[in-house]
Amino acid sequence: MTDPAREPDVPAKPLKVLYLHACPTRGGSSTSLRNLIAAFLPGTVDPLVLCPEGSAQDLFRASGIPAETLPRLPEFSNLRAKPMRGLQSLRMLFHLRRSYEPPLRQALDRFRPHLVHLNDSTLLHPLGVVRSLGYRTVLHARSTLSETPRWAWTYQTDRMRREADSILAIDESVLRTLGDQPRARVVYNPVFTEPIPTSPEHVPSPEGALRVGFVSLFHDFKGVWELLEAARMLRDRKDVTFLFAGGNGRPASFYRSPGGRICDLLGLAPDTERRMKAFVAKNRLTHVTIRGFVEDVPELLRTVDLLAFPSRLDAIPRSVFEAGALGIPSVVALVHRVDDIVRDGINALVVPERDPQALAEAILRAAQNRPLLQALGQRAREQYREQFSARRSAEAVLRAYASAIGAQPAV
Repeated sequence: MTDPAREPDVPAKPLKVLYLHACPTRGGSSTSLRNLIAAFLPGTVDPLVLCPEGSAQDLFRASGIPAETLPRLPEFSNLRAKPMRGLQSLRMLFHLRRSYEPPLRQALDRFRPHLVHLNDSTLLHPLGVVRSLGYRTVLHARSTLSETPRWAWTYQTDRMRREADSILAIDESVLRTLGDQPRARVVYNPVFTEPIPTSPEHVPSPEGALRVGFVSLFHDFKGVWELLEAARMLRDRKDVTFLFAGGNGRPASFYRSPGGRICDLLGLAPDTERRMKAFVAKNRLTHVTIRGFVEDVPELLRTVDLLAFPSRLDAIPRSVFEAGALGIPSVVALVHRVDDIVRDGINALVVPERDPQALAEAILRAAQNRPLLQALGQRAREQYREQFSARRSAEAVLRAYASAIGAQPAV
């Protein structure tokens, strides 16, 4: 771990930072990056985001952040949610793509950044390219890594250790899976751009149905099937409803293409949204609503009483602290209970991974104990509004930038 007390001061002049973002759709990583850049004080950072065309790029531009199009970046994706085994090993083929290199080199020559911020730990090949050109690098670790297969974990963590000048882990759960990384530190995601919404604190209704929400991209590893199965178990109850807000990680046009249909068939990029809707229809889950992406996530969260995120990530997603900052507690699935964000029975409910029965029981417990639900939400609000402050996150990242470049331009 890096000792902040020994870090150099942040340079007085604006730092030119090139951001590489892999996901084309709006999701947690793009929202977190948008909020981070927006939180920098004027005159501290001159940003440019390179990312594939899509809703993520629209998000950056709508916030006044310069964003240019880059072909989809290759990712070495050996995450806990998607370990590199079986057919998933075919993802290695995508890691070999090089079509992004010429436009990346052109952008670097034109923009001449002081450093490059890679917005996920999967971007190993772009990390190597940027490093070989002499630029200083900051790698943002946003997901827990899988320690199996061991060769993949060793390769990924060794590359990070050798080629990243600074590593940002979004929480202690992610940091735990990175191995020995002397230049790694925890920087919590900024929950909102400042100021934090000041609307009245969310108070769950003492009567009526408990409104359970899920807000994220629809991926198997995010626990959508566990939550749908819990909803099926609670189908006959009149006091619980479910809302899924989000969508697939790729646009609908992808699944209409021959390549998209093949990826769906092989499970490399499944059309999870279509399967979820089919499950709801087949099981006549009239208390379940599936809607698309929403622009105003805080406003949507205020319409639910309990956020559910029973993922297989063994980590805490952005939607949990977004909801908590508004006074809405969560039920999450964890294996290793790192208590820096959620504590069972204190500010959240925690269940085992891949256990729809335990999930249904936790939801039922919340439905039958509204005072507990309100107490969990109040504690989450108190903790998360300070822990995930945009100001604190921006200051910590600026210190990491200064450490990465030694307070001197890399080129």
